[in-house]
Amino acid sequence: MAQNVQRDWKNEVSKQIVVYKTDKKLLELNDKLKPASKLFPAHIHAMGEEAEKGARSLIQIIMLDYSKGTGENTIRVSAHINPEEAKFLYSRNFCGVSFVDFTQEKIFGDPDEAGLSKVTKLSIKRFDTDAKGEKRRYPWIADIENGRGFAAHNSNGGTYCKKDSYICDARVSVNINDVDMFKLFAKAEAWIRVFEQNQAFKSCLIRFFNKLYLLIKKEILGQTDVIIRHIDESDEWEEDSETRKAS
Repeated sequence: MAQNVQRDWKNEVSKQIVVYKTDKKLLELNDKLKPASKLFPAHIHAMGEEAEKGARSLIQIIMLDYSKGTGENTIRVSAHINPEEAKFLYSRNFCGVSFVDFTQEKIFGDPDEAGLSKVTKLSIKRFDTDAKGEKRRYPWIADIENGRGFAAHNSNGGTYCKKDSYICDARVSVNINDVDMFKLFAKAEAWIRVFEQNQAFKSCLIRFFNKLYLLIKKEILGQTDVIIRHIDESDEWEEDSETRKAS
């Protein structure tokens, strides 16, 4: 059966942008970028428009904790940020900001049998010093929680996790130094930039070939009209010749 055929991971095209590893933890950034609809070319990134069938352009963050073992003992969590948020985190490191507090909470998906929807909590923070005022060797702290909760709706149509309904299923935290944090988001920013430039180039190329096609079509139709006119003139000349011979 096709589903039983083992995947050849050596030849599998990876979505991984960059990975950070320690002896017990892992943080990975993956490419989940999607182009905008042809109706919104200037968006560059898909933003969940109706023409995009709800698709969104994202960077996936995966974190693993194998301090208790590998395989089934590994704790795995994930969250997603949009391209602009990835650029923001890169800019904070690039500018050498001493304090960063980036947090987000999302609830999504269809509720399970208990009425609970999926919840992701992401926190990326930087503290220059610890509680004792000493300089931290690993000032960045990345933390992801995956869990469930009851979805509630606010007056603006947004969705949030109902108070006191959240259940945490898995959590992983990773401490990172400035250099490794820079490597992570510098590579993410570079890949996003390549994607955006490629999409802009594609849009320009499509417009160019559309114009070229119309020009060629117009030229062909124009030449066709000339050929038909010459054929008609030739037929008229032959008819005149036959008439003169008959007379």
